Amino acid sequence: MSNKTIILFTSSFPYGHGEQFVEAELKFLSKSFVEIYIFPYHYGDSVKIREGIPGNVIIQKPFRDENHNFMKLLYKGMLNTRLFFPYWNDLLKNPGILLSWKKLSLWFRSMLNCRMILQDKRLLNCITRYHSNLIFYFYWGHRPSGIAIELRKLKWPIVMRFHGTDLYKELKLNNNYIPFREMVLNSISDAIFISDHGANYIRNNFDHIPARIMVHRLGTLDHGTYQWDSSDILRIVSCSAIDENKRIWIIALAIARLDFPIEWTHIGDGPLMNELSQLCKVIDKSNVTVNLLGMMTNQDVHEIYRQKQFDIFINTSKSEGIPVSIMEALSYSIPVMATAVGGIPEIIDQSCGMLLPIDITSEELGNCLSIFHTLGIKKKISMRNNARKRWDEMYNAEKNYLEFTLFMGNL
Repeated sequence: MSNKTIILFTSSFPYGHGEQFVEAELKFLSKSFVEIYIFPYHYGDSVKIREGIPGNVIIQKPFRDENHNFMKLLYKGMLNTRLFFPYWNDLLKNPGILLSWKKLSLWFRSMLNCRMILQDKRLLNCITRYHSNLIFYFYWGHRPSGIAIELRKLKWPIVMRFHGTDLYKELKLNNNYIPFREMVLNSISDAIFISDHGANYIRNNFDHIPARIMVHRLGTLDHGTYQWDSSDILRIVSCSAIDENKRIWIIALAIARLDFPIEWTHIGDGPLMNELSQLCKVIDKSNVTVNLLGMMTNQDVHEIYRQKQFDIFINTSKSEGIPVSIMEALSYSIPVMATAVGGIPEIIDQSCGMLLPIDITSEELGNCLSIFHTLGIKKKISMRNNARKRWDEMYNAEKNYLEFTLFMGNL
């Protein structure tokens, strides 16, 4: 066991319902480190702490509380002794920020957040207490990641994971700008990516950064295999947020085109939930059954997979890293149809599913579903076996997180 302590910065984990993948990784890290302090950025969608947190994991309240409005952020971010210059430097290197209100607003809020966090007494006390036995671990490459610019002065390892939304600045939600990106990359010791695509993206866009660039894939725990029986009904499952990036409405429009029996189950919620619900009501076809289950805990998601049988998992995103939802589907031997974005082509091919065009239409998806539905039982069984094999080879948490824990222990 390492004698070092990890300070782990998350988005909301262990609060809220997101970041389920952190939970699996934490089970392994906690066995190899004396203590792990978790500093979430905010509460997410729940103030309740999830169950099953290891005993040597100390959970701090989020930096931003439930009623943390802009005026409170302005007060905490401005009225402290932290330096302004490291963050002003981002404006000097990227003067185009001044020409975009969205970018300037994002820069300003990010600067305030970083200054607020760096002045947090809980964090300062933790740093003082453990002296030279610390590892800073950022689970995301955005939001509080900018504090790495200041933390590097302490000369301790700074490890940062990059996924999708925190990596690709070209995404619409990022407006072609992620605050302090180059300065952060020059401040950390290790840049960890969940896909080869992500690692190559940084290599191609930034020259000579001092951080080690490595791929350590995420993973899911083994929940066993379950019996599958063929059916005349095509049983579809999808699991994601319901927003512009995920484009769940394409699935709804695709199944509306088909005439054979279909049961579609979607797990997840989001800003476009009402629109999706209305669209599903309009479909109103006797051969189509739609189950919109809303937000569920990861434990409940696995219970669904254990209780129900699914023939195919669908992901229609415009952008992704490598979704944990796909890894989980594969672990249950469910073949996957997914758009060829981000790192998805590294995991999905015709042996275990089907890659879809990035700009997939509902008509094209409907045709793909028709083709899959007409496959013989032997072919479907082969795809299911290959799906499980792909998960075991690439996304088995037991293997991936043990390897990552060994890496962290050697820092």
